[in-house]
Amino acid sequence: MKNRRFSPIVIAFISLWTLSLIARTEAQEGKYDLKYNLRKGQEFSLLNMNIANNYIKSQDGFTKLSSRTRDLELNYKVISRNDTSMTFEVEYKKKLYKSTDKDGKLVVTDFAAILGKKGRYTISSTGDLSHFEGFGEIPSVTMPEGWKYTGAALQEEIEHLFLTLPEKPIAKGEKWIRKAFGVNIEYQLIDEVKLYGYDCVRIFAKIDNEQTISKRKDRNGNDITIENTEPYSDIYYFAYKEGMMLSRFSVMSLGQMIATNVKNEVLTHQRSDSLYETFVFLSK
Repeated sequence: MKNRRFSPIVIAFISLWTLSLIARTEAQEGKYDLKYNLRKGQEFSLLNMNIANNYIKSQDGFTKLSSRTRDLELNYKVISRNDTSMTFEVEYKKKLYKSTDKDGKLVVTDFAAILGKKGRYTISSTGDLSHFEGFGEIPSVTMPEGWKYTGAALQEEIEHLFLTLPEKPIAKGEKWIRKAFGVNIEYQLIDEVKLYGYDCVRIFAKIDNEQTISKRKDRNGNDITIENTEPYSDIYYFAYKEGMMLSRFSVMSLGQMIATNVKNEVLTHQRSDSLYETFVFLSK
């Protein structure tokens, strides 16, 4: 067998290619390529909980006006996927809404009509959502306040569950901004931690350039001034090897919400706070 000899030009080319590969590898060290990336047929369950309290100002200070608790349990299944997205089938396993008024009266809203109902939607590898199907066919539920919780409200609830990811690999301390729900969300990768035995990155999120004071009108046409004493913030845990968010913790505190009439007279002066927690349990 003859010994193969390479010309100096070929050897130089191989050397340059090897050095380039090493440089690219070193450039990626310490970076995380975060992507939603589950296998077809994989299932997981999601629990989402929300606790909110409202207080109203009186002569004796602020007293509790109402409180509410929302529990949501969904079963997910990846029914199709490609290199850039996955399609989920979502089944409602539990939905509970409990509210308490200032007199302590407990009202529980029955969501039995939606249990077992299913919808579908697509999530891109970076968390963009599209192609919602079936949610409009889910029966609506009348809430204690008289408005109807429709399929559109169910869809909006789902749209708030997952974070959006960066387009390129990212290192600890780096930030990225993605638009969601009409505002820019600023994310920052904080560190790497273990959660439920999974290797996760911890991500902090907040609204970019959030205004501490905003104005809008309520359902009765009264002007409302809202002041945030603690800006809205999220903490996410993303299992980067499995390709799925595992947990989310959110806190929002409104320092005050003042409703005035056309004469600028104060009708009500309220305060509120809210806590959200989301947990994902992956099947093996």
